[in-house]
Amino acid sequence: NWGILFFWKCLAPGSITSVRATPSPPLCIQLRPSVTDPYHLAFQMEREFRRAVREERDDLDLETKFSDELSHLLSPALQAYELERSANVSVSNEDFEQAVRHSVTPGCTFKAFPGQFNQTNTRAIFKQCMRSEICKEVVRVTGEKVRHAVRVKVSVYPEEVIAVWVMIAVQYMCVM
Repeated sequence: NWGILFFWKCLAPGSITSVRATPSPPLCIQLRPSVTDPYHLAFQMEREFRRAVREERDDLDLETKFSDELSHLLSPALQAYELERSANVSVSNEDFEQAVRHSVTPGCTFKAFPGQFNQTNTRAIFKQCMRSEICKEVVRVTGEKVRHAVRVKVSVYPEEVIAVWVMIAVQYMCVM
């Protein structure tokens, strides 16, 4: 019991002054700053993904238009996905869902394909995405008022570990 003085022993006053101070170890480990700029990398990758989507659709003789507004709306979803994965915290996507409902033209359908990767090779990521039937549907959709969107989120962690989230989305009106 630390509160009972009986258990404490006195230390001679001379012993206290004879103890020399030793340098204390640092309280925290200094991490190197990242050499990767996640915002610049995400911007670059988005341009490359747009080019890949356009090339895929050109091969099928399909017109390709992108919506910057729709691309912007994908950001909160990717942020929520990374937070769920990195912090093991469940995040509500109600704001994202409501924003999509609000911005998608009445009578149009919205589809999206999200994916998480640990590399920055856009061609390899796009090739891997296109193995998914959902991604193929999103990229190759036909209809009226077709507008695609691409958003990339790059998160950099210590030791240059990178998490890349990609979402390819489309808004379109079905033609029967």
